[in-house]
Amino acid sequence: MKILYVNPTCDFGSMMAVLGRSGHEVTCAATPSEALDLIRTRHFSAVLIAEETEDGEALDFISKVHRAQPELLVFQMSVWRSDLEETLELLQTIEPGSDAPGQ
Repeated sequence: MKILYVNPTCDFGSMMAVLGRSGHEVTCAATPSEALDLIRTRHFSAVLIAEETEDGEALDFISKVHRAQPELLVFQMSVWRSDLEETLELLQTIEPGSDAPGQ
């Protein structure tokens, strides 16, 4: 999967290292504005928002992402912890427009 990681410090940390080793292509954007520019010009399977991003800024960013690409998956890292990699792997098996794998 091609993952866009929004993080003010672009500190990939251990979770991002795990995703990279698992074959996911991770790109970092330091600001939501930079991330939106990337979303408009490149294809991503999912967007991850670092915990350091303020809630109000994150919600505004998510709203803008969904206006630009309603189908793009956006996750806040504070919600996903140790099972993030497994969740992303499962999402790869879901067909666009499906409610669950195999449907």
